[in-house]
Amino acid sequence: MSKNNDLYLLMTLGMSLINWHSNGTLNREIRAYVLLYEKFGISTTIFDFSSYSAWTDHSGLSDFLERNGIRVICLYGNYSGRLRVIKYLSSITIFLMNVWINKSLFIKTNQTKGSHFVTISKIINRKIFFLHRSGYNYSVFTKNIFGLGIKYFLALFESVTSNFICDRIHVASLAEYQSLSSVSRSKTFVLPNWSEKIITDGNRLNHFIFVGRLVGQKNIVQLLENFPINRNLIVVGQGPLRPQLEEIVKRRRLSVIFHERLEHQALLKLIAQSQALICCSEYEGNPKVVIEAIVNEVPVILKSSPGLENLFHENTLGLKFDDFKELKEVINKIEYFKINRAAQLSFVRTHSLDNYITIEADLFHEFKKLNPSEV
Repeated sequence: MSKNNDLYLLMTLGMSLINWHSNGTLNREIRAYVLLYEKFGISTTIFDFSSYSAWTDHSGLSDFLERNGIRVICLYGNYSGRLRVIKYLSSITIFLMNVWINKSLFIKTNQTKGSHFVTISKIINRKIFFLHRSGYNYSVFTKNIFGLGIKYFLALFESVTSNFICDRIHVASLAEYQSLSSVSRSKTFVLPNWSEKIITDGNRLNHFIFVGRLVGQKNIVQLLENFPINRNLIVVGQGPLRPQLEEIVKRRRLSVIFHERLEHQALLKLIAQSQALICCSEYEGNPKVVIEAIVNEVPVILKSSPGLENLFHENTLGLKFDDFKELKEVINKIEYFKINRAAQLSFVRTHSLDNYITIEADLFHEFKKLNPSEV
């Protein structure tokens, strides 16, 4: 692999490929980069928030990635404990050293969290092409996560990065695009998350499915409090609300099966066999699981909320509700619901992997034209 034909990806701050490997989603997460290598000859170098010692226990994983055109540069991943500041400074030092060594890089951030590494580098070295993949924008979503002071500080940082520092911005939804300033919008493109269809026997089982973290933002408590007692529900996810949810299931005598985690292909199969997927979050940035359901011709039940309202028109690919009191009626309606085939095929084209990697490859070649000496 040639470093001169590398797309550099900075992982979300604190996250690692090892996390994806452990929870069974690695193959899905790296598939786009594998195909970039196979179809366009573009390798990927990933700045990974993990230590070298962590990778010594995963030598087979490292070899697998190398064979698929992916190299890993380790940054420290665990910022807890007394050495937090030292580990953080070590991470950003390693990152900046690589920027200086390579001089001209095409760097893509995985999410807003951690993008300050690239922002600092871009200020120092203007030859960097900075593709800012904006997920869960601080200015939109942090009001529900952080205190007011932190929220406005992070929103200010995001605004400076979007308006003045990065070269292109990639957002996954129209809701994110609309949240940006007019300056940012001029260099922003909407590139929706992708999904591929899984082959099944076509039979639907008698269950509904919820996939997500078991936290307040996902409204899982309200879902169980209002879910019909004569229906079956599968809940896939981990989180601190699990004990409370089990109490609700016991008290209401619901038919609910919990799975903490599933390998990605097994999860897709479970979704494809469902009567419908239920997504009832307070807000969503990149609703991959909803996309996976629709691509696999499974209708979705959505609660109207930021990041979800504009995903599709009512009564084409699923049904929507505003209040949990409406949930039972919507679930009864979905039993007779037919997905609009034309809308579904259009959705599949928009959220295809081929569309995703072609746009990324075009951007990479744009960068190379600006830096011909680096080819």
